[in-house]
Amino acid sequence: MSLTAAETRVFHFKVDSYSWARKVADVGQCFQSETFSVGGCEWTVRYYPHGVPFNSRSAPSIRLVLESLPATVRHITVRFGCVQVQVDEEPSVAAESLHMCSPQRIAYFRDERSLELRLDHGRLVAAGKERDCFEVLCKVCVLRDPI
Repeated sequence: MSLTAAETRVFHFKVDSYSWARKVADVGQCFQSETFSVGGCEWTVRYYPHGVPFNSRSAPSIRLVLESLPATVRHITVRFGCVQVQVDEEPSVAAESLHMCSPQRIAYFRDERSLELRLDHGRLVAAGKERDCFEVLCKVCVLRDPI
């Protein structure tokens, strides 16, 4: 049991037809997961094939978006990690060695509260040549506030 983590969950997302997604999506357009719950909050994961608007690098990115926050919560601190895995790899194996970002308060991006992690386009292209798909393992850890 963790004294600092309210809840930690690991999610496995598959992106099929990577080359098609890059063709049809413009910078700032995304593909979104279904809503899921961690730490009493509702979240989605968004995959931006060309990155987010106002980013000149236009690197593919994954964004963890806070969709709803309970009225009783004043603020929230989150750790969010993301790694590309082989399509046939067990998610639990990769989760053990997943590098997490430092705890952060949720940042505002335009009208959404979110955290962003950039993906390595070169690795995605290399991995996608055989199958034209890749999978991303995301670990979300909502941290408790001190009492």
